[in-house]
Amino acid sequence: MVMLAWPSRRVLRTAIEGRGWKAGIIPARRSVRRTLAILFATALVSVFGATACGGVQENLQKRAQEEVEKGRQKVEQRVQEERKKAEKKVQEKMKEGQKRVEEEVRKAQ
Repeated sequence: MVMLAWPSRRVLRTAIEGRGWKAGIIPARRSVRRTLAILFATALVSVFGATACGGVQENLQKRAQEEVEKGRQKVEQRVQEERKKAEKKVQEKMKEGQKRVEEEVRKAQ
């Protein structure tokens, strides 16, 4: 591959046999433009792909937070139910104790 420098354009000359002199000339600007276009397209795809992944990650975080919140609510409900049960048992025991005390007072009289 031979590189020729002309005042207005750089041109790459490749050896293509049997096709004539002009068939073997590839303008350097065109290949640079293609390369830049490919690089630009790749950059855009990677940027938009990253933002799309970021949206998915946000959705996953929201779901995880919702699941944690549901778990907290269930635990709080269970704690409240157990607390109510314990209070009922305490009240029943207190009533039984009061009845016993009253019966003992009646027997003593």
